[in-house]
Amino acid sequence: MDAEMVAMFPKGIRALLIDDDTKFVKSATMLLSVLNFDVVVCSTVTHALKSLTSGDLTGFDVILAHAAKAAACGFDFRGIVEADLLIPVIYFLPQDHHATGDEADELLSTLHSGTYIMKKPLDINKVRTHLWNVIAWHKCHLETKANGGSTSGKRTANEAGLDAGGEDEDRVHYKAVRARCGRKKKGCSESSSSSAVTGGYPMAKGKQKYNET
Repeated sequence: MDAEMVAMFPKGIRALLIDDDTKFVKSATMLLSVLNFDVVVCSTVTHALKSLTSGDLTGFDVILAHAAKAAACGFDFRGIVEADLLIPVIYFLPQDHHATGDEADELLSTLHSGTYIMKKPLDINKVRTHLWNVIAWHKCHLETKANGGSTSGKRTANEAGLDAGGEDEDRVHYKAVRARCGRKKKGCSESSSSSAVTGGYPMAKGKQKYNET
């Protein structure tokens, strides 16, 4: 186990995993447990937020949530959790996930604002080498921000030896394809459009890519 991870999380990393895919939840829990994660599972974003805000679920270092489920919940799950509870929210999404229309727009907004996006299923090597670092950096960031920029004696990201600049190297990227009907195409108005999100396309870091036809 990474010595720096142990120094940052001596009791391990307590994680809330949110997904209703029982097969994935079982495999992810086993993988994370091997890497010193203490995993609690919740099936829906809505129930997770209710349990977190009521105090029924406490003491988490990170929340791992299905990006599409978070996008469809009707509220800014990450925004609420990170601002009010100071818990980093990290999204995961299958690379073959496909969304269109309103679902695609909501998912794009969620992915664009996401701290870090992981592939589903999880890759043990990426989890071992990157995930704990991302969690540690964002915990420090949220705590520092909550203290008005003062660390109040807590370790900052730099003091902890963490570099946020490289965190995006292995995040999963998704492409937004926006197809617009031309004026002369039959049955299409000038303003009509549709959107889709498809996983697994390489693109510029941290940006959506739009192809117009």
